[in-house]
Amino acid sequence: MVAAAKAPPPAKFGTPAETVHERTRAFRQIDELPVRVRDKRGRVTGEWKYVKRERLWLSGAPARGVKDERRGIGGMDRPVLLVNDTTLNDSNKSFTVPTGEDWEILWVQATLTTTAVVGNRFLILSIFADGSTDMFRSGSGASLTASGTHRSAWAPALPLSGANSTSAGTLSPLPFPCIVPSEGIIQVLDNSVVDAAADDMIVRVFGVQRTR
Repeated sequence: MVAAAKAPPPAKFGTPAETVHERTRAFRQIDELPVRVRDKRGRVTGEWKYVKRERLWLSGAPARGVKDERRGIGGMDRPVLLVNDTTLNDSNKSFTVPTGEDWEILWVQATLTTTAVVGNRFLILSIFADGSTDMFRSGSGASLTASGTHRSAWAPALPLSGANSTSAGTLSPLPFPCIVPSEGIIQVLDNSVVDAAADDMIVRVFGVQRTR
């Protein structure tokens, strides 16, 4: 028979401890949370005890004393729309990180509206450290057909989709963290070059912008 439970005691939340290494800030917090006590047979009793739970998180915000108006709630960096390219008649687009900045890419979305020209399109996202050094390359995971509107997304920890879903589009992973250095290049293009001058591709890049 399960004993009548007492009201749980309040959780004890720790104070975040911060360490700073160059421009990266790490936070560690230890909380004490109430859990039900079990007897030797694994049965729940009416008593409570505290267990310690550790939480870790990172912030790339500048170190103390460095002013950055882009910092959001709790001192964490605020994601912004880094790229919003809506130019039509182009399925090969490149974006250069401004000199003196680094971009941490959180996700990229490309919307491709294809013409009736027959042929399967296949989107590739590439990241270059400069104009030629290929750091990373990831495909859209599935081909995109003619006469349609297709969405492809890239983000850290996303699974690679094996098909083009009409509702969600294609999903592809990015490295974590995905840092593009100053003067680095992000390129999204139809690797099949089916109708590059007429297909319409809109590209949006969300991430954190940091000044060196």
